[in-house]
Amino acid sequence: MALIDCVRTLRNGFAHDITQMDLPLIEVIKRRKDKTSLLKGLCWIHKYEEEKLIEMYEKDGSFFRFGIVTGALTFMIAAYHSVIKEPEEDNQTKMALETPPAS
Repeated sequence: MALIDCVRTLRNGFAHDITQMDLPLIEVIKRRKDKTSLLKGLCWIHKYEEEKLIEMYEKDGSFFRFGIVTGALTFMIAAYHSVIKEPEEDNQTKMALETPPAS
């Protein structure tokens, strides 16, 4: 599951059960049937042991948040570059490049 899909899934879960709002994110994920795919999509760590990763996130939630923010920023950069177009050169620039310098 990709990062955006994981975030959407969790958002939908929160929308349907607002009692989770006071829980740490890792606690919400641990209660879900799809916790393995959510962790894989959110953590951006290629190889890991799920139980050790969960313990690490429980000890330091900022590590988990950093991974999610890093993934979101990576996604935003990729999205930005996929829609950016090279600026068109104006005629003066083209002419200056095509005209040889005077000797």
